[in-house]
Amino acid sequence: MEHKIPATPRKVTCKFCKEKYKVKDTSWHKSGLEKLKHEPICKHCMEKYNILIADWEKQNTTNGYLCFPWPHIYYYQDWEKTCNSCHQKFIFSAQKQKFWYEEARIYTDVSPKMCLSCRKKSRELSHASQQIQKLLIQAEKEPSLRVFERLSKLYSGIDNKQKAGVYAAKAKRYRFYLKQQEETDQQKLEKILLKAATAASKELYWEINQLYVRLGDRRNANIYANKAKKIKD
Repeated sequence: MEHKIPATPRKVTCKFCKEKYKVKDTSWHKSGLEKLKHEPICKHCMEKYNILIADWEKQNTTNGYLCFPWPHIYYYQDWEKTCNSCHQKFIFSAQKQKFWYEEARIYTDVSPKMCLSCRKKSRELSHASQQIQKLLIQAEKEPSLRVFERLSKLYSGIDNKQKAGVYAAKAKRYRFYLKQQEETDQQKLEKILLKAATAASKELYWEINQLYVRLGDRRNANIYANKAKKIKD
């Protein structure tokens, strides 16, 4: 009876180190890259150069402008790029690429144009700009101390010192106006309280209530609101 001699495991040459390895020890193993005719990479070189095999079926290659899709990415490898903002070198790592193109499903033709710190500053600037636009509309319709102080702080955060100074000055003037208004309200309240002591009426109690509200005294405001409700028309 003849015994079949087991076949010698096929060996392939690594793209980087040019050494021969068994297929199971390379990027071809159970990846489908052999059928796509990509050169194999041994596991040692993949670790050395931080190379990851992509799951290209998860990638988003949709192209809304042309009739053909964007190409798939089959390997992820650390990519040195230059930031468009600060012009410093930064690394778009293989792990980050895998997240971008497989988890976040960002188009495969897209890559970061700025480093992480500049991207963070850009997002903060965009968020601050949106908040500023909303507050500017609010400042025109319903100006308040909070709005002016917030605008000054936001402009300061995006290094616009001129606008920050403008709204800091507006906040200061508005604070002075509120102080004057408070003094006027306090004087008016004292007069009405004397009048209410001798000739109480529903209208007087409601007026006292509103003055206490403006002065921020909610307790006394509620007391006079209840007194006004008890008086029948």
